[in-house]
Amino acid sequence: MRSRVLLLMWLPLLTLTSGGALFAQGSSAQRQQPEWFGDGVVMAGNWEPLIFRTRRGHYLREDYVERYKREHTEETVRRLAEQGVNYVQTHFYKGFGLKAEAEDIEYAKKLRALCKKYGIRVGLYIGGVMAYETLFLEAPEAKEWIRRDENGKPLYYWDEQTFRYKPNFFHAGFQAYMKGIVRAAIEQLEPDALFFDNFNLDRDPLSDHSEYTARLFREFLRAKYTPEELKGRIGFSDLREVKVPEFKLAQDPFEMRVVRSPMFQEWIDFRNDRLAAYFRTLADYARELDPDIVIGLNIGGVTDDNRLAWGVDFSRLLPQADFFFSEESDTAQWTADEVLTSLIRSYKIAGLFGNRLIAYTSGWLADRQRTAPTQLYIGEALAFGSQAGMVCWMEEDGTFIRPDSRVYIDFFRRHKDLYRDTRSVADVAVLRSFPSMAYNNDTPLFSTMLFEQTLIQKRVPFEIVFDSTLKDLSRYKVLVLADQESIGDGELELIRAFVRNGGGLVAVGTSTIYTERRIRRLDFGLSDLFGCHYPYDGDRPSSTVRNTYGKGRVVYIPRIRPSVPPPPKGFNGTIPAKYWKLPANAGELYTAVKWASGGALSLEADAPDSVAAELRRRPDGAYVLHLLDYDTGAEHENLDVRLRLLEAAESYRVTLRSPDFDEEIRLEPKVADGRLTFRVPHLKTYDVILIEPQP
Repeated sequence: MRSRVLLLMWLPLLTLTSGGALFAQGSSAQRQQPEWFGDGVVMAGNWEPLIFRTRRGHYLREDYVERYKREHTEETVRRLAEQGVNYVQTHFYKGFGLKAEAEDIEYAKKLRALCKKYGIRVGLYIGGVMAYETLFLEAPEAKEWIRRDENGKPLYYWDEQTFRYKPNFFHAGFQAYMKGIVRAAIEQLEPDALFFDNFNLDRDPLSDHSEYTARLFREFLRAKYTPEELKGRIGFSDLREVKVPEFKLAQDPFEMRVVRSPMFQEWIDFRNDRLAAYFRTLADYARELDPDIVIGLNIGGVTDDNRLAWGVDFSRLLPQADFFFSEESDTAQWTADEVLTSLIRSYKIAGLFGNRLIAYTSGWLADRQRTAPTQLYIGEALAFGSQAGMVCWMEEDGTFIRPDSRVYIDFFRRHKDLYRDTRSVADVAVLRSFPSMAYNNDTPLFSTMLFEQTLIQKRVPFEIVFDSTLKDLSRYKVLVLADQESIGDGELELIRAFVRNGGGLVAVGTSTIYTERRIRRLDFGLSDLFGCHYPYDGDRPSSTVRNTYGKGRVVYIPRIRPSVPPPPKGFNGTIPAKYWKLPANAGELYTAVKWASGGALSLEADAPDSVAAELRRRPDGAYVLHLLDYDTGAEHENLDVRLRLLEAAESYRVTLRSPDFDEEIRLEPKVADGRLTFRVPHLKTYDVILIEPQP
C-alpha cells in the first residue's frame, strides 16, 4: 500500500460492506461472514506506525509525535464513535520486526481497548516488505528471504524507501515468519480483521531470480505436466538446468506485447499460482486461530494495467478473501472529452467472489486527482458495491466525516434495506480468459475494456467472469468474448453447451483462434457457432455475422473500433484513461448483445451515456435499481425505464429515494407485454429505486 499522509490525527475514513455473502470457492471452507461485517461498516484507519513515519521522513510536521499519540486517545475514539465509525484499521506490523515495533504495538493495544469500550471493531495492518535495518537484527535468517534480481541485487520498495526490501513471498522461511506475525496479531490484540498489504509481485523483470525460486518453478512444472507432456510443451522433459526466465531490456514485459515463449508463459502462470497459494496459507492459518476473523488484502483493482503481469489473478486470490483494496488512479469522473472512468469493474469482480471493495472515494488518493465531488465517489460505491465505501481525512476540528460526505453516509445508514444481501441481476457475462489476458498485453485487454465500457454506458446489466466460472453460465443470457483469443478445448465445450441450451454469444475479432497455450488453431475454435471461418493462412471475416446454434443465438463482429486511435506500438498492458472513450461502433455492440439475448435484456433506460445503472435483487424478491450520473454538472428529468424481471407480477410498488433530496417519491409503474415501465422524474447524481412485487 502506498504511503499515506496520516499526520497524527488524520485518519482516513471509509465504509466497507453491507453484504454478507458466502465465500465463492477455494480451499477455505465456505462460511458466512460475521454479522458485524455484513451490517455496513464505516471505517477509520491509521495503519502507519510511528517508527515508519519517522524513518520515512516525508509528510512530517514538527508536532507529528504528539499528533500520533493523540490518535490513540479516548477523545479520538469517542469522536469516531459519535460520528458513526464502527471499524478502525490500525497498525501492527510494518516490516521492522516485532521487537522494533513493540512500542507501536502497545499503542495499538491501547487503541484496541478503547475501541472495544465504544463498540468499534478493529482490524490490524500487516505489511509485506522487510525494513531490513532493524528486521535483520532480530531475525538474521531474513537475509535469505530477500527478493533479488537476475544480477543478485536486492529489490527495493520504491523511490527513497530503499530501506524496505521486497521479500521472496515463496520462501518457506518467510512464510513461516509471516504465520508467526499472524499468530502474534491474533493472540495479542484479538482483532476482528487482518489486512495484508503489498500483495503483488511487481512486473517482470522484478521477480526473484534465486536458485530457491528456480527450484520451486521446476517443481511446479513437474507437478503440472507428465514428462511426455513437458516434452510437448517445451521440447524436453529434463528440467534440472531450468532457471527463472531472464527479462533483459529487449524482453522486458513493459515492451513485450505478446508472450510467445512457452517458458515465459509457464512463468506467468507459476507467479500467479504461487502468490495465491501464499495468501491461502496465511488466510487458512488465521481462520484456524479465529474462525470469525475477516481477511482483506491490497491487490489493486481492475486498473488500466494488466494485473496478471503483477501475479494478481483475481479468480485465484479473492475466493480466500473478504475484502480488498483498490488504489486505482482512474477514479469516477466524466471528462471534458466525454470519457467515463470508474471503479465499476472492480466492484463487479468483488461481488462475483463474495468480496467487498474498499476504494478511496475522498481523501488521500481521490484528493490528489479530484475532478468530481465526493458525492459521485460515494454514490458509485452505493450503486455498484452495495456499500457506502467512503474515505475522507479527519479534519482538525475532529469532524471525521465531511459534510458533503455525511449526507450520503447518513442516507446509507438509514436505508440499509436497499443494500444488504442484494445480488446483481446480470444478463451478460464478459469473459477475461487467463491465457488470453496473460499472454497478450495488448488487444485482448483493450477490446475487453471497450466492450465493458459499452455495457456500462448503455446500462446493460453484466458481470465479469473467468475461466473457473465458465462451468455455470446458466444465470446469464449472453456471454461476450472480446478478442479472447486463447481458450482451451474444455472451455470451448462449456461455451458450446451454454449456447446449445439457449444462451447467447457475442464474439469479437480473434476470439478462440489460439489454444490455451497460444498455439494457432487452423480456424476459429468456435467456427461452428460463429457461422464463419478464420483459416490459418487467411484473413478474418470482414463483416458481422449472425447465426443460430441449437437454441441459442450467436453474433460475430470483426473488430471493435476505438474512438481514440491507439498508439502505434500498442498498450503493452497499460491503457490510460483517455483511451476508455466509448468505441465508435458501440451501437453495433449493444445491438448484438440485445439480439443475442433474444431481445430480453432485463434493463433498458433512456438516458445519456454519462448515466450508469445497476440492477440488484433482494432475498425477498424485490428489486433495487441504482442510477448514477457521472456528469455532475448536469441534471436530468423524465428518464424512461423498462424492466423485464425474473418473475413477473401483476402489479408493483415503485418508490424512489435519493440522498440528493429528502422526500420519498412514489412512481407510477405500468405492466404490459411482460415489461414493467416507469419514469424517473429527476436525477441529479444518485437515485435508488425500490421495485416491490405486490401480491
